[in-house]
Amino acid sequence: MNEPFEPRPEGKGALAPPSRRPPTAVGVSTPPPPPPHRRHKQRGVRGVFQPLYIFTATCIGGGTALLLLAPWLLLRLAGATAAVVGLIFCSMILWVRSGAAASWSLRREYRSIRKRQSELTQSARTSA
Repeated sequence: MNEPFEPRPEGKGALAPPSRRPPTAVGVSTPPPPPPHRRHKQRGVRGVFQPLYIFTATCIGGGTALLLLAPWLLLRLAGATAAVVGLIFCSMILWVRSGAAASWSLRREYRSIRKRQSELTQSARTSA
């Protein structure tokens, strides 16, 4: 009993089960980090369209200024052309950003599906 590695009996022993359960691996780990915000993605999309907005505004503003203030006919024609190009880009931007392009595309797709279905039903009726 004098050896250092020999177990020593304790004065107080517990033969009953513990009063609370020991922690397990389930529910003890740290939670995962929160998902990233979606605003970061929107900023990227906005950054892609920003040069297009600047180009459109420059075309409309510069073209209108040339159209109204230029002393020579050739510069007035260039200004009118730039203003019209800017207005066309502006209308395309509004068409896409308002959602009209998507709804128009879906409407065309549904129409083609209905047309194809009616063709299939008519061909099935005539073959029977």
